Amino acid sequence: MVKAAAAQTICVNITHLDALVLTRSAFHHSANYRSATIIGKGRLISDPEVCAMQLRLMMERLFPRRWDTLRPVTSKELKATRIIAVSLAEASAKIRVGSPDEDSNDLTWPAWGGIVPIRSVVGLPVPDTITENQRIDELPCCAVQP
Repeated sequence: MVKAAAAQTICVNITHLDALVLTRSAFHHSANYRSATIIGKGRLISDPEVCAMQLRLMMERLFPRRWDTLRPVTSKELKATRIIAVSLAEASAKIRVGSPDEDSNDLTWPAWGGIVPIRSVVGLPVPDTITENQRIDELPCCAVQP
């Protein structure tokens, strides 16, 4: 499937859900979100050096300065990994924020209306037993702080 997608025009969509929006009518329930869609031609990155560089960039974006502390990536791992580059032929973004949007006639109905926030939280790192036994006290640096 990945090889087939790499030679085609593909669509990638990413959505982050921020809240559920509840109204006094089932018809007007909604969600607050941020969404991006890109459409473009896929290209499979097959050069192992370029693949390793892309993996490093991803790792360093999430965990700055971590790549150099890790065991080097093996050729077997690179062969098992597929990265598809997507040229941007089209892109769009959509955001929905705010309170419920209700018909004025519904506002007197005795039901709760409002938003239920949804939050993703990054917690403190929890070491595995090997890390504890090796007495490695240095916590990893993460691009998103707890």
